[in-house]
Amino acid sequence: MRLSTRLAISAAWLTFGLAGRAIAQDQPTPPAPPPPSTLSVDSPISDLLANPAALAVLNKDLPGLTTDSHLEMIKPMSLRQIAQFPQAHLDDDKLKAIQADLDAANAAASPTGSASSPAAAAPSAEPPMSPPTDIPSASAPN
Repeated sequence: MRLSTRLAISAAWLTFGLAGRAIAQDQPTPPAPPPPSTLSVDSPISDLLANPAALAVLNKDLPGLTTDSHLEMIKPMSLRQIAQFPQAHLDDDKLKAIQADLDAANAAASPTGSASSPAAAAPSAEPPMSPPTDIPSASAPN
């Protein structure tokens, strides 16, 4: 009786253990995280502070923000969210100006560059490659 109980437990363990592995293997791998989004007035202030280009925009458009005594409290919030408070002194025109500067910073930092970059503006001096002509055709008789 003891041997049959052990065999039954071992068989159940193997069955469920292997089935669990098969189920785990059937699970699709999680998708890669999306690429970082562009920074905007809707991004958390902590994200803007962590990006050197966005930090330069904040220092230009909102001088004193990085040294404000309330900075730690508003880091999780976006500029648009803090604009709802009168003491922030942020109106729609100011948010639009900041967004324009952030857009310029995003374009400068994008991997493809912008139309104003020298690489994008200068045409290539080399002609396009043409296929080689000295390779024998696969259908040609030997």
